Amino acid sequence: RIRHLAKRLDGGTPVYALQDIMSGMKGKEVRRVEAVAQLYINEMKKLYPHGPYVLIGESMGGKIVYEMAQQLLADGETVPVLALLDTYNLEKSSDDEMYRYPRRSMYYRMLIQKHASIWRESTWRGRMDYLRFYFETGYGKLIKFTRKLIERNLRPASNALPDHITKLKKANLHADKEYVVLPYPGKVILFKALRGIMGGITANGWDVVGIRELVIHPLDCYHGSILFEPAVTQLAAHIQKYLNELQDQS
Repeated sequence: RIRHLAKRLDGGTPVYALQDIMSGMKGKEVRRVEAVAQLYINEMKKLYPHGPYVLIGESMGGKIVYEMAQQLLADGETVPVLALLDTYNLEKSSDDEMYRYPRRSMYYRMLIQKHASIWRESTWRGRMDYLRFYFETGYGKLIKFTRKLIERNLRPASNALPDHITKLKKANLHADKEYVVLPYPGKVILFKALRGIMGGITANGWDVVGIRELVIHPLDCYHGSILFEPAVTQLAAHIQKYLNELQDQS
């Protein structure tokens, strides 16, 4: 999905996406956020041995780039732009129960509303990008899934998601829960989705971490639609501004 953002940035800006390795690896060690972050840093340094580095992560990926930034700073590198795309840090907060176990009817109703909002509010190009993503990444059951939810009065269909997606979600949830978020001595930019179950939690739990500077940009979208139109164009404009400021300082 990051390519939707990359295509809306300045053409001269190099963008590299790090593939989620957690779904194809075995063993608890590789599923730890710290271990995944180190692997990603090793790959990144093959192209760029030294910073400054611009790190952007969506959802669980935000936790990984947060840890990457921690390790890079400890190694003497600089991370002038660290952006989290609606990443949650609620595991040990009072909102933990809501985060982990939202009411099923509420959750699946939100999914339907998210799909409908993108189809209603996006451009034709945005709609095609959205459909292409789901069919290319194993979500070919999207239409069938939605129909089943309606037929079953919003009760979850046990076979709605492909097995590898279900396993990946479980692995990510475990790694997310085990990760200890430490204070950060720099700037963290949070792009906050205002719609959905977590829309009312202003800082997604990052305001209690001990971040030196936390900047929040609210976006009128759902958690799962932040990299699709119309939100991705607004997101790209913010990111480009930070990149331009970085270039002016160099």
